Amino acid sequence: MNKENFNPLKGDWIRIAIYSGSIASAFFASYYISQGSRFLSVLHLYLFSLVTLIIALFLKRSMGKWEHMKHIVAIAIWLSAAFNYLTNTDSPEQIVWFATYPIFLFIISGFSAGWKYTGSLMLVYILGYKFPFILGHEPDIPGSTILHTVVSFFLTATLTGFYQYKGEKYQKVLEQSAFYDNLTGAMTREWMYERILEEIHILERKWSGRNTTTNNLVPPFSIVLFDLDHFKKINDNFGHNAGDLVLKEIVKTVVNTIRSSDHIARWGGEEFIVFFRETTIEMAHKITENIRNAIENVQITHYHQIIKCSASFGLVEYQKNHSATSLIRYADEAMYEAKNRGRNRIVLAKSTVKKQNK
Repeated sequence: MNKENFNPLKGDWIRIAIYSGSIASAFFASYYISQGSRFLSVLHLYLFSLVTLIIALFLKRSMGKWEHMKHIVAIAIWLSAAFNYLTNTDSPEQIVWFATYPIFLFIISGFSAGWKYTGSLMLVYILGYKFPFILGHEPDIPGSTILHTVVSFFLTATLTGFYQYKGEKYQKVLEQSAFYDNLTGAMTREWMYERILEEIHILERKWSGRNTTTNNLVPPFSIVLFDLDHFKKINDNFGHNAGDLVLKEIVKTVVNTIRSSDHIARWGGEEFIVFFRETTIEMAHKITENIRNAIENVQITHYHQIIKCSASFGLVEYQKNHSATSLIRYADEAMYEAKNRGRNRIVLAKSTVKKQNK
C-alpha cells in the first residue's frame, strides 16, 4: 500500500470502529482522571493501549510501517504505566505491577528506544515519590515496597534489555547473510530479484491508466548484467585466492562508479548485475560505459603481480508488461552477444533496440 495514498479513515467499518474506540477510550480516561475515579481511568487507559496496539498491528500488516507505528504503541504503554502509578499511589498491589512494563516496552520498541522509555518511566516513579505535590498527596506505600519495586524494575529492564540487544544483534547477522554476498559484499541474487519485482510493481501501478505521453514523466529502470572476461585464466594463472581478490576489487570499483541510488548484486560466479532506478537506457548506457572503463583500467596487485581484467555487458531497459524473468533473460542474451563480438563492450538488449527504432 502506498503511504501517500493511505487514509486511515477510508475503508470498511471495522477500521473506523477501531479508531473511534481509541479516541473514545482516551477521552473517557482523561474524564475519569479529572473526576478522581482511579479505577475507571486506569481501565480506560488499558483499553486505549489495547486499541492502539490493534491499530499498530493493522498498520504493520497493511502498510509495512512498523518502524514508525511501534512507537505509538510504546507511548501508549508508557502513558498507561505512568497514569497507573500516578492514580494508584495508595495501592501497593498496583504499584508492584509497575516493574513489568520494561518487558513490553523493550519488546515493542526495541533495544535503543526501550532504554529511553524505561529510563523516563523510572524517572516518573522517582519524581512522584520524592516530590509528592506531583501526586497531589503523600503516597501511602511502605518503604520496603518502594525498594522492591525499584530493584525489580531495574532487574527487569536490565535482563530484558540484554536479551533484546542480543536478539537484535543476531537478527542483523541473519540479515547480513541473507542480503549480502559473503565474499564481495555485493547484494545477493535473491535480494536483487526481489528488488526488480518490487520496482516492476511500482512502475506498473504508476503507469496504469496513463497514456504514453504521461508515462514519459515516470522514468523506467534499467539493469545491466556483466561477466568478467577470461576469469578462468585468472584463477588458473594466479590461483583462486587471486580470483577472490579480483571479485572483491571489481565490486569496490563498481560501487565507487555508480550512483548512491544504484545497486550491484553478485548474480553467480563472476557474473554481476547492476540496478539503475528511474534511469532510461541512455543514462544507463553512460553509467555502464563508466563502469566498463573503470574495470578496464583497474590494476589489482597480488603478491607483487599486477592483474588486469575487462568485462562484457548486456544492458536492458524495463518496458511495460515485461516480467523480471524476461528482463534478465534479455540482459543475459545481450551480454553473451557482447562476448561474441570480442568482449569488453556493451550491447543493448534486442527489446531495447526495437524501442529505440520505433
